[in-house]
Amino acid sequence: MTVGRLVNIAITNLGLIFSVRGRTFPDIRPWSGKRGTMSVPEAVYLWQQPYLAAVCETDNGLMMIRIYEALAAIEQRRLTPVEPDGDEDRALVAAEVGLKALIAERIGEVNG
Repeated sequence: MTVGRLVNIAITNLGLIFSVRGRTFPDIRPWSGKRGTMSVPEAVYLWQQPYLAAVCETDNGLMMIRIYEALAAIEQRRLTPVEPDGDEDRALVAAEVGLKALIAERIGEVNG
């Protein structure tokens, strides 16, 4: 089973999915009730800017830097209270799943 498939399974229950360059990632916006792909994702929360930079990065030399910047922004946000199971909490979890999938994909490319 591929990482993309695992991510899809992990987040399908939330209904929060978008695709960039043929890869599926969690949609980090609050659920709007509309499915489909996004051409240009927009940040709703401040921590999403580095997340979007990581997901949309095409330069292999910068991708891991962007991923770790996004993880740091998420961890920084988690230092203050977030409403449990609220829109932002679900977006944070979905972003973490997406970033972990990107890391696994990068490791697979190096080893594979």
